Amino acid sequence: MDPLDFVTEEQLKECLHLNKTKMSLMEPPHIFLNQLRDHNLLPENMYKKVIKMKSAHLKQKRVYELLDWLERRRPQHIKLFWKCVFKDHLLLQYPTLRQLRSSLMDGSFTEQLPEKVEEAEKEQEKTTMSAPEQEKKTVTSPEQEKKTVTSPEQEKKRRREETMEKKDKTRGVSLDEEQAGPSSLHSPHKRKKVQKPSSELPSKSQDRTIWTKPLYKTQLPVTCGAQEGLLIRDKLARGEKCIVVQDRWFTPSGFEELAGKKSWRNWKQSIRCQDISLGKLIKQGQLTSPGFTRNKNHNPKV
Repeated sequence: MDPLDFVTEEQLKECLHLNKTKMSLMEPPHIFLNQLRDHNLLPENMYKKVIKMKSAHLKQKRVYELLDWLERRRPQHIKLFWKCVFKDHLLLQYPTLRQLRSSLMDGSFTEQLPEKVEEAEKEQEKTTMSAPEQEKKTVTSPEQEKKTVTSPEQEKKRRREETMEKKDKTRGVSLDEEQAGPSSLHSPHKRKKVQKPSSELPSKSQDRTIWTKPLYKTQLPVTCGAQEGLLIRDKLARGEKCIVVQDRWFTPSGFEELAGKKSWRNWKQSIRCQDISLGKLIKQGQLTSPGFTRNKNHNPKV
């Protein structure tokens, strides 16, 4: 089972929205773009324009526009996007993707974003406008509005809003005109605000309500030495292979052997989550384990 199956669609979309700039700076970009092209996530004409560019600055700008186009015009393919960029050969090539994969698995990528500036200003204008002014604005024609005398502050505010709208249209329309078709009927997807799960596990003196949060309720990011994996809690409770590493499943002792810690013969101490051993979590009642028997075979339990 793919670890991305445990991440919601909304979280995948939010992660792309927050990290478009970071991915646009990856060097060299052509391997990353080739992967997207091979999975039919980029139109051919857009791909060729970026590849032919010689300026590194222009390439970075264009890669950002491609990712922004994918977010707005192909929201139904965002999960496929993350699956294809998290392939092993890309993770080896780009440290940025390795970092994003880890933050996506433990939920640390989320941020509380403010409202868009233009939307906030328009909302404030509606709130501060008196009822007679709203009624007058509704009745007047475009010719009458031009003749209406405005104060210097109102005129300055109106020009600022027009300038911001023109910039947004210039940035958004450039990609849409290149790729017209049925996909252009899709409206931008509204992202729900996702509550950020804490990246720290509770000690005895801390509140343990963190374990009720969705991500930690089903899975935990674990390490054994330098080896990283994802522990599925209900599989551990049933005594099954419960730790997944790049689509391969291991028992705790098998994961310990994979990490080169076979000589420890004590996975409850060698496997840790946020620097807390699984044995301690089991004693605290945060995890349930029926017990595992180590296989005498030299191969890790896969």
